[in-house]
Amino acid sequence: MVKKYFIFILLLLLILNGCVEVNLVKDRKLQTEKIWLGDIGKTGYYEFEPIRTEPELVWYFNNPPSPLGNNTIVYQPVFINSPIFYNDTVYFSDKDGVFYAIDSKNGKLKWKVSFDKKVEITTPTISDGVIFIGVGGEGIFGLNSENGEIVFKLYNNCFIFSPPVIIDSILYFVSIKPGWQHLKVYINGFNIRKGRYIFVKKFNTNHPDAVFRVSFNKNSIIFYNKYIKRTLYCFDIKNGKLKWKKEGLNILNKIIPVCSDALYITSLENGKVFLLSLNVENGEEILKREILNTNKETEDILLVVGNEDIYVGIFDSIYKVNKNDGRIKWNIKVGKRIGKFIQLVKDVLYVNAEDIDGLNCLYGINSKNGEILWILKGYSLFDYSPDISDHSLYILGYSTAYKLSD
Repeated sequence: MVKKYFIFILLLLLILNGCVEVNLVKDRKLQTEKIWLGDIGKTGYYEFEPIRTEPELVWYFNNPPSPLGNNTIVYQPVFINSPIFYNDTVYFSDKDGVFYAIDSKNGKLKWKVSFDKKVEITTPTISDGVIFIGVGGEGIFGLNSENGEIVFKLYNNCFIFSPPVIIDSILYFVSIKPGWQHLKVYINGFNIRKGRYIFVKKFNTNHPDAVFRVSFNKNSIIFYNKYIKRTLYCFDIKNGKLKWKKEGLNILNKIIPVCSDALYITSLENGKVFLLSLNVENGEEILKREILNTNKETEDILLVVGNEDIYVGIFDSIYKVNKNDGRIKWNIKVGKRIGKFIQLVKDVLYVNAEDIDGLNCLYGINSKNGEILWILKGYSLFDYSPDISDHSLYILGYSTAYKLSD
């Protein structure tokens, strides 16, 4: 009886303490420095000097990008997720569980870390020289950005993770694992200094892309559960308590940009696509603007939020909409179909689109007037959004990583 009681207490303590195996960063005050899509709110806005003329290849790693290489040959390894640039280094992973650090000046390998094969590794998030990644089936790791040494590990046996977010030494991440009838999605808040969870929110879902439907600001967590009652939730970031929720929303953008005071969504109502902004604190509607009429199936609309305007990518067009009054300032057609990403770098939009000949292209567009500044055609597929620094792009394309600069 005593033995059973002891085992129960031990398991309870492990759960409460988060099963932290390594924690060499508990004395640091950690904040997110570099993260996927520009910031914790996933606005897609970057405060760097943009590329204003057609970029050129600076270097490539592993295999030359098409059209320099033969894209019909399958090369190994295959890279996944978006890269992150930090302190003259580019970080990314492959589908065989290897994480790479590449010198951003010359494309040479600095170091790499191998995890179990066939695990999925998230796009990294960087805080105070520590690279935080989710590793499927193992948990959240923190790596020293200089040498790849493991300085933090939080065990978690979920098989898919979102890119982590760190605010005031609290680690936030979304994880998914199989359930009896549904997938289980968890929104987690973990105190790195104290080594314990502050909350775990659990939901049923039917699709693993639920990990991408979570965004943050310094006060709130936004989550859209598309597959169960189409519910948009807002939680207090400090304790995970529900602030508000709205059911029955047919939200079309997978990524929900969140700023300090508002969040932005597109919805389909009676054959019309609307752009809406909602107050983050109470969910009240701030703005609603009709973008277009359509009978087509519409999903995964792209949104980017700048300081004054919102950019909406849908079908083959981009619309620039004023944040305050909803006025459409301009709209342009870009190729045959908008692709995987739109990014705003100061006053230049980087847009992935398929051109009329079916080539996967990258466009540079003046955000002030919609003028196309340059088009890069025929390079390896832009499957994931690039990361950005002054005058440069860092791109993963199947089995190649490469840098473009003007």
